[in-house]
Amino acid sequence: MTQQRVDASEKVLKAGLLKAGEALSEIVERRFQPDDIAITYHDPLELPSLWMDSPSTPVCAAFYQVEGDLSGFLLLVFPAYEAEAIADAVLGPEDADSVLVDSALGEIGNIVGSTFLNYLADYFRISAAPTPPQVIRDMMGALMDTLAAVAAAEGRTQVPVIRTTFAQEEGSITAFLLWMAEVEDIRRLGSGG
Repeated sequence: MTQQRVDASEKVLKAGLLKAGEALSEIVERRFQPDDIAITYHDPLELPSLWMDSPSTPVCAAFYQVEGDLSGFLLLVFPAYEAEAIADAVLGPEDADSVLVDSALGEIGNIVGSTFLNYLADYFRISAAPTPPQVIRDMMGALMDTLAAVAAAEGRTQVPVIRTTFAQEEGSITAFLLWMAEVEDIRRLGSGG
């Protein structure tokens, strides 16, 4: 893959992430800006140590599998304490039960992730269909261990990871969007579809 093609696909991926940040901003009525965008390749065993300060950081993630011309796993991850603040922004300050909070976080993940995937699918005229999201509460390292095990079981020696941090200028809420794609899908994007 030539550097020019990689640069072209990175620009499109970044544009898709900007759209996802706009969707997140609209949902919670606070301005989120994608930051620290990275497209990297990793051995599956490296995945658990890639994010957060510690693999034991508790997180809440809206997780789903992506099928079609683009495939892999897509996650919108919040540190657990920030997931509650996001849910409060959507549901209001009243105490909501955990089922309602998880439902709200799943819907946020669905909208943000679908916005990102739809941008890519429209741009390249391909399909990308997410499964319904699942909300997972675990430690970041354990969540990534599970995905690493799936990748290793599939015989993958490299896992491309597209990630960004959605940060607020006026607050401390941070969200991470991670797309663990198939190598061939990234190559296809780099070749123009």
